Amino acid sequence: MTNESTEPDQTRLSDKQHLAIDVLLTGGTHREAAEAAGVARTTVTEWVNHRSEFCRELERRRWQRAEQVNDRIGALTTRSLDVIEKHVVAGDLRAALGVLRLLPREALHRAPTPPLTAQQGENVGAMLRARLAQLEPLPDEPTDAELHHRTS
Repeated sequence: MTNESTEPDQTRLSDKQHLAIDVLLTGGTHREAAEAAGVARTTVTEWVNHRSEFCRELERRRWQRAEQVNDRIGALTTRSLDVIEKHVVAGDLRAALGVLRLLPREALHRAPTPPLTAQQGENVGAMLRARLAQLEPLPDEPTDAELHHRTS
């Protein structure tokens, strides 16, 4: 059994490395990150290019920041649509025209695609089964014959 820590890499980074990450996350350069951390620019470049624990923490924090931004954008989008909807429902011509201008042209003219008929669904299923039969099974996957033998 290994004795590796299950805690995030952030616990293994120095305060200077955390400062550098903070600057890099806000769009700062290696030089700016180095100045904030009190190290040489080449040190930050070394951390970014050759230190996996630094890179993992930087990437983890980037993902965390992206998730926060996406959450905020989602909330703002919902609120914005609510405001637009109220204006359109109230008969605001400018709001209605604004919505129409934002839509792709094909969305205004495209007929909905009808659902597949039962026969079309069967045809698609048969085509997919034929294509799958042409594929070789992966080494760990049982063949159709082995599966059939197991179920009978």
